[in-house]
Amino acid sequence: LQMKLRRTLLTPAERESLAYDIPQTGPMASIVATIILTLIVHELQSFCEIENYSTAITMNLFLWLVASALSFTRYISYNLSASLFFIDTIHDCIQLIGIAITIQYFH
Repeated sequence: LQMKLRRTLLTPAERESLAYDIPQTGPMASIVATIILTLIVHELQSFCEIENYSTAITMNLFLWLVASALSFTRYISYNLSASLFFIDTIHDCIQLIGIAITIQYFH
């Protein structure tokens, strides 16, 4: 949907509101993505033999920076607002840190 809207005469704000007001994947996709992300982070923490919270959080902040840099190009190509980028990346950061803490807690 976002790529289709890119080729229209709509302003970036109008494209953003249309693309994000219409549910495209639903809650099940978010749940599956969170499960996959948890498995990946768990494997990384096991592979790197991370044993404490601070190292786990540091590693996940590094992953967050890499993911943010990669997603920034997507926001630029869709001409989406910077505020939406910051909201999404802060959400990703909180999710990654939450996953890291949860994995360490149950480890």
